[in-house]
Order: sequence, then C-alpha cells, then structure tokens
Amino acid sequence: MELFLFKHQEYERLYNCTNLVIDSIPIENRRLTIEALINLILGIIYFLLYLPCLYSIWKQHWKNDCYTILLYIGIVDLVALLIIGFLHPILALQGAVFCSYPTLIFLAGTLANFVWVAESSANLVLALNRCLQMFFRTIAEFLFKGIRIFVWLLFCTLYALYCMFFIKPILFSGIYFAWFFYPFVGYREDYGEFIFDSLPTYHNFILAVLSPAIYLIFAIALLIKNQKYKQTTNLNNGNTHFSISHLERMVLLQVFVISLLNTTQCVFYIIMQYTATQQKWMSILAEFLWFHIHGIPPIIYLTLNKTIRNDCLHLYKIIRNNKVQQVNTILVQPAVPVNNQTRI
Repeated sequence: MELFLFKHQEYERLYNCTNLVIDSIPIENRRLTIEALINLILGIIYFLLYLPCLYSIWKQHWKNDCYTILLYIGIVDLVALLIIGFLHPILALQGAVFCSYPTLIFLAGTLANFVWVAESSANLVLALNRCLQMFFRTIAEFLFKGIRIFVWLLFCTLYALYCMFFIKPILFSGIYFAWFFYPFVGYREDYGEFIFDSLPTYHNFILAVLSPAIYLIFAIALLIKNQKYKQTTNLNNGNTHFSISHLERMVLLQVFVISLLNTTQCVFYIIMQYTATQQKWMSILAEFLWFHIHGIPPIIYLTLNKTIRNDCLHLYKIIRNNKVQQVNTILVQPAVPVNNQTRI
C-alpha cells in the first residue's frame, strides 16, 4: 500500500502491465470454473452461517476473554470472506490475472495481508489463552484479565496494519487459482528487480512452529498434572482425580481445530510460493485451506459449542416467527368498508 499511495512511480515500475498480453495464455488455461463455483457457493453458506454465530459470540464476549478474542477473529473472518469467498471466485470465473484489474487486485491483496496476519496472530493468542486458562489460571488472569486482552488484540491489529501498508500484497492469478506476491506469475519467469519481502515467510514459519508447540507443551503439562493427581489420590486412598470440564474440552477442541488449519495452511503457503508453478494442485489446495480457515469456524461452533448453537436456533425461531406474523397480518387485513351511499 505504501508504494501505491506514496511511491507511485516505483509502483508503476514494478507492477507495469504495458508489455504483457493477457490472452497469450488462453482463457481456458486461466479459468477453473468448477473450483470457482464451489468456492462461491461455500462462501455464501459460510458468510450466512457466521452472522448468527457472531451475534452469539458478541452476547457472550463480556463474560469470557476467550469470546472477546473469538469476536475479534470473527469480524476479521467476515472481511476475509468478502475477498476469498466472493471476490476470489468471481475473478476466477473470469479467468482474471493481476493485469486484468491491477488496481482492484492490488488493493484487495493489501487487505488480504491485513486479515491473514490479524487472524493468524489472534489465533495464536487464543491458543495461548485457552491452554493457560485450563492449566495455569493465575498466569492467564495476569496476562489476559480485563483490559489486558484488548492490549493483545491491539498488538495484533497494529502488526497487521504494518503488513498491510509496508509489505508487498499478494495478487490474484486465475492460472493457479491462488494469490502470489509476484504480479506476473505464469507469464514471466524472470523476477528481474522484483524483491520479495521476507516477513510473510517468517510469519508463516513462526506460526507453523509456535501453534503446535503451544499445544504440545500443554499436552505434556496435562499429563504431568494428571499423573500428580493420581499419585496424590493413591496416597490419600481417595477417588479424586484431575479433570477438565466438558465445556472446557469443547472450547479447547474448537481452538485446536482452527489452529491446526492455520498451521497446515502456513506450511502449504510457504511451499506454494516456491513450487506452485510446477505443482498446480498445491496452490489450489493451499487456497482452499486459506478459505476454510476463515469460513469453517461457524461450522465448528455450531457442531461443538452448545451455547452458540442454542443462540442461533433461538435467533432463527425469532426470525421465522416474525415472518409468519407478517404473512398472517397481510392475509387478515380487514376489508375496505362499503359506502352506504354507493348505488349501482
């Protein structure tokens, strides 16, 4: 974004489409119709399902710092779905590449930088929050209680804004049904003076390592703590043992599934940037992984979170009853009174 706003001459030099002929690659090789339609249909479904889930999370967020993070992630996900769930398949159906709509794709790419960094960073905070909350509540309260949770989210936002303004954006290519930092992928093999930013690769690598590391550390902590409680029970000849509530297990499972998707996508996207031109299937798979990271949460919530599921059902019943009431009102409208003075 910095190039586009403040260094436009440099932007024109690096992203100049003057000598590129889009149709030198036939439209049939730039358009993946089936994949695009699946993406678009799922995008609509995910977006519509996310809205009531986000309403439920908003109702609960003041009770639990976990829901505050989920609310932040949910808002970011909705913005991401506008790009990866709607704009992406529409561009794919047209067989578009960067030079088809350079300004639109460049600006969408800068926003995509923001939502990916914001979501993945907040997801890492969420994983840390959940694990600490379950095993080390004192530390969790010290780090996340009250206004402190908003400090974490502010950091995620500022970091994402930095990547949005100062990191080169990812750019759509219908040839590979994916987004790349290089604007002319598939057309020019020589990158010339185009320099790739290293921060996105570092970000994805750190995320891919830290996310599973957090769960591994706390899985070990769980085993040690459980073993300690068993030993204490044996010494006291009691039947008390360390346990995690069903609600806590379900919340941890939700966070784990989302984090697993993030980790897998990070690994694929690092590989994809270097091998996608040889492995087209990998770019398509990585793109659908990215799409589902932002779209699958409502499915996870409705499946595993009873509170959100009940809120959504309640909201659905309210909407349905209002529609039925409106229809009944229309059907039972009183007849127009006949004027007694009217004569035939």
